[in-house]
Amino acid sequence: MIVEGLTVFFELALYIFLTYILLSMMLGIMHAPKLQSEFLENTEEASDGLFYYIIIPTLNEGRIIQHTLNRLLQNDFNGIVIVVDDASADDTVHRASSVADGDMRILIVRRQLPHAQIGKGDSLNQAMDWIRHDSRQHQRDLSKVVVGVLDADGGLSNNAFFALNHFFTDSGHDICQLRVKMDGPFTNSLQAAQDLEFFTVNNEAQNMRMHTHTVGLSGNGQFFRLLPVVRAIGWHPWGNALLDDYELTLRLMLHGITVHYIDSAYASQQALTSPYKLMRQRSRWVQGNLDCMRYFRPVIQNRHLSYTQKAGILFFLAQPWINLGADLSLFGLFGISLQHIVNIMLARPETILHPR
Repeated sequence: MIVEGLTVFFELALYIFLTYILLSMMLGIMHAPKLQSEFLENTEEASDGLFYYIIIPTLNEGRIIQHTLNRLLQNDFNGIVIVVDDASADDTVHRASSVADGDMRILIVRRQLPHAQIGKGDSLNQAMDWIRHDSRQHQRDLSKVVVGVLDADGGLSNNAFFALNHFFTDSGHDICQLRVKMDGPFTNSLQAAQDLEFFTVNNEAQNMRMHTHTVGLSGNGQFFRLLPVVRAIGWHPWGNALLDDYELTLRLMLHGITVHYIDSAYASQQALTSPYKLMRQRSRWVQGNLDCMRYFRPVIQNRHLSYTQKAGILFFLAQPWINLGADLSLFGLFGISLQHIVNIMLARPETILHPR
């Protein structure tokens, strides 16, 4: 009875996991042409008046920050890049300053211990304090101010600002997430697998979430119009969860603001090179997901969210447990199968030793 019960549990968990993957890919493939056609309808004229603040949080990123800034400045956009240094112990500030000295579009915000290294969300919120000051000083129209977040090892595709300009031309569009891709060339199969995961599998999942209005923000390549976000949740939109991007998604959705997904442009980042770093990253994601469990009751009780949205959010919050169940399913079913094989061998060894 116990073995049969475990088998049913393992099969059910694996079924749920594989069904979600299949539906994500099917609905994503169905929705992708629609997204592309909507994007291509607006290729004649660019939007005017948008001003971008691009926040780049950094901690010991001296090795890569110069390349990131130089590559970003090659894009044609009207705005300022804010490098937030979270009390780095290396030469991040020096290297960023060497680029900033030659371009007035780069600002460096330095955080000092003990008020530093207390979370990425806190770094981003400190950048928002400077944005509030700068936008008021220059009397910017907050409805045309767009805030974006880029990783310290990140970059944007050549058409990224073209796609963003057209997206934010629609006054009904408040926040979006770009497609995410790993930077090449790849030196091992682990990096190629991450690119497949982000650029293909996650892309189909995000396209599927466009159907349910549950698109989630990523830490890299998120952009939002400043005014509606400030009105909804204030000048410090990020919380302290390790999964700061999805926590922001939840806080916005609870106020009736849903995220759109743009798959015709992408934000890139470096792939992890070792299994240890990958496991560390994924363990932080799981911990961040658990941090967001405190939104379980607000999601259930919220009147802005549809039942479909609530189901999508709750499924995302349950993913660590579903993934654990799917993993246990694979090991469990393998163990049960192995046990049956051993039992057959013990019961009828002649069929193994002297097959016909």
